Amino acid sequence: MKITDENLLNAVWENQMRLLAKGVLHKYNGGFYGVVCDDEYWLFASMAEHMASRQRITDLIKKPHLRSRIARLILEKKIYSVYGKSLLTFCINSDHAKAAFKDARQFWLSSGVPEGYSEGKANVVSLPYFDVLADECESMLINKYGQRSV
Repeated sequence: MKITDENLLNAVWENQMRLLAKGVLHKYNGGFYGVVCDDEYWLFASMAEHMASRQRITDLIKKPHLRSRIARLILEKKIYSVYGKSLLTFCINSDHAKAAFKDARQFWLSSGVPEGYSEGKANVVSLPYFDVLADECESMLINKYGQRSV
């Protein structure tokens, strides 16, 4: 089965939504969590995939071929390389992605997870049902942003 560039871009996008569901959280020792800042650094840190873990995108393409396909899409500016020419960390950078980042943050904030710092310590909360909430956030993102906006 041939995987077109469009298929691959959609797979990158779906993976990005999965990453984003948990990527907007800081995880601290003891099962405590806090929401990341709303800035460009955390936007990309929360949703970018690393070339070393690219197989999470699809297992329909062998790793070396997937790497070359992703690298080509980066050079064609269809995928964004977070750290410039290194091609190691990548995502789809769009207004749609930025809105998904904001919605993921809002999901966790409305679930009672704090952000920021007080008296030099991170504001955190324990999440005994983290996996349930993470699945709910992922479902929300995929339902709302499941289709990549071109």
